[in-house]
Amino acid sequence: MRFAVRGVARKDKEHAAAALLASILEARLKTRVPAAHRDDVFVRNDAHVLPGVLVVGFNIPNRAGDASLDAGALITRALAEPVTEAELSTARAGLKAAWNQRTAAKVWLDADTFSLSDPLGDLRALDAATLSAVNAFARKVSAAPMASVLVNTPPAS
Repeated sequence: MRFAVRGVARKDKEHAAAALLASILEARLKTRVPAAHRDDVFVRNDAHVLPGVLVVGFNIPNRAGDASLDAGALITRALAEPVTEAELSTARAGLKAAWNQRTAAKVWLDADTFSLSDPLGDLRALDAATLSAVNAFARKVSAAPMASVLVNTPPAS
């Protein structure tokens, strides 16, 4: 199951807030699904797809005996709660660690591809993103229309 809402493009001033919110939302959702399915939940901020899209995915198989999961309600509740300073700090540290794992070639390729004036701009933007900016982006996302797609594969006989 996938849910998607319009996000922001790579060069948008809200790009850092969107990336941080995606990380925070994923952490929140993983704590709210059954433990056996925590690795089956993801949130992606696809800023390379213009104008940007925030995708929430649940790769949870529909097996007999599994409790139903109201994914839409989980997302709505997770977006409605204000982001805390602790969540923001954790998300920022995780994104910065991932950014620091990128190769120099990837950094420069992104800078060239997206006409970025500063190859370290993303890192600086993560540092500069405020709690109020992330909460404002969360409110924007929660007010936007969300598309949902369900693929139901019948069990093999």
